[in-house]
Amino acid sequence: MTPEPAAAADAIRARLCRVMAQVLDVPESSLGPQSSPDDIPSWDSMAHVLLVVEIEREFQVAIPVEQTLEMVNIRSIVSILQELGAEPSARGG
Repeated sequence: MTPEPAAAADAIRARLCRVMAQVLDVPESSLGPQSSPDDIPSWDSMAHVLLVVEIEREFQVAIPVEQTLEMVNIRSIVSILQELGAEPSARGG
């Protein structure tokens, strides 16, 4: 059964926040939908590249360069992941 869109977005956001907390070395609890490079000092251009790599690995998607430039906050990243067909939960295997 496919989760409701809001539940799927919440599940993607939770996975995304775990990845971002690790890459950016911040508490997961400090991340919210509007969290952006403006409020997270460690989210610089190099960290952004690392985020893209780790997000692609976690969600098994390829993010086009144009969309990496649209990754301005957590909400926008969740939206991009949904557009790319990212699964709400990790696949086994």
